[in-house]
Amino acid sequence: MEDSNKNGAAACDCGQFLSVMQLILDDEASEEQLCFFKEHMLDCHGCLEYYNVEKSVIDEIRTKLERKCCPESLKKSILGKIQAI
Repeated sequence: MEDSNKNGAAACDCGQFLSVMQLILDDEASEEQLCFFKEHMLDCHGCLEYYNVEKSVIDEIRTKLERKCCPESLKKSILGKIQAI
């Protein structure tokens, strides 16, 4: 991120962007925050790159953490061991 963008906005906008970015990534941002986010990304190349990296990492993690069913025999084995304790 840069100290200022092409429109001369202060670095504090980048700080606000980081806070809003987390809300965006968590799908918890308001419409106003979403508008600020989109406008800032148009003006600040550094924040745009940072967002793209963060989003890529989160997307990769979500892909790896995909829920999968385990075999019924494994469930029974685990339950049996827990009950034996």
